[in-house]
Amino acid sequence: MSDVNEVRAVLGAHGGVATTAQLAALGVTPVQLRSLLAADVLVRIRRSSFVDGARWREASHWDRHELRARAVALVLCAPASPYALSHHSALAVLGIGVYDVDDRVHLVRTDGRRGRSGKVVHVHPPVLPRWVAERDGIPVVVPELACLQVGVASGVVSGLVSADSALRVGATDPPGLERARPCIVGPRSPRADVILEHATGLSDSGGETRCRWIMHTVGLPAPELQVPVRDKAGDLVGIVDFLFREHWTIVEFDGALKYSGRVDLVAEKRREDRLRELGYEIVRITWSDLAQPERVLAKIRAAFSRARVRRRPVA
Repeated sequence: MSDVNEVRAVLGAHGGVATTAQLAALGVTPVQLRSLLAADVLVRIRRSSFVDGARWREASHWDRHELRARAVALVLCAPASPYALSHHSALAVLGIGVYDVDDRVHLVRTDGRRGRSGKVVHVHPPVLPRWVAERDGIPVVVPELACLQVGVASGVVSGLVSADSALRVGATDPPGLERARPCIVGPRSPRADVILEHATGLSDSGGETRCRWIMHTVGLPAPELQVPVRDKAGDLVGIVDFLFREHWTIVEFDGALKYSGRVDLVAEKRREDRLRELGYEIVRITWSDLAQPERVLAKIRAAFSRARVRRRPVA
């Protein structure tokens, strides 16, 4: 049997994925392939698509989708093929954030024909070739169209998280999203209009985007985003996620990832103390809060009330 190191070398050269044809070129027989699968050296994604077993086991859920998409693309999106990755499969390869999407690999055709969908692959209505670019040799739908596709297929919040991410990293811009809008048709296409209205690129994470959407859906006034707050001397105290200026309330999404150790925690505590000294109420929203919009609303309304009491003139 071909040395396992050779198999791993092929996987490494193709981003952790390989095809049956590539393995056969190493001399791997069907019987040996079954042994590699049984030993978890390989994980089968589709008939002729495989991923590195070690990378698969270590990967997060969203990184697994990228591996899955790359494995399928290596077979279906070969040179001269009419297929391209679309929706969140394209975004995963492009390094753009996704949220609450399914695990199937999403594709479109560029030759005007429709393809067949299955348990692993979902082929959508075709798009014109001008909406397809390449990343690492893989044809992918351009990010602005992929974001709107996600919104239509998986919901406004999913599309908004991806659109904010794409805008934040400079993968597209608002005019780009507008240009992609006519490509989105069907009974759920109004979702694309909502995404265009609310995408800003000012959220530092998907959690912040989701938090902002909750504020909108529960009827809170629109906050200012990523606002520099300065003290009376003009020194910067911090850039806050959300500012309700009229209500003297700051809302921060606490994803916990921003704190790498005790030093960061102490610095954040001092920053928060300085903001309170300036007269602001501080609300922290966590990942668990996002699952309960009524809790987010209650926290922020309580802060508004505290701010009114603190700033009420003394008779």
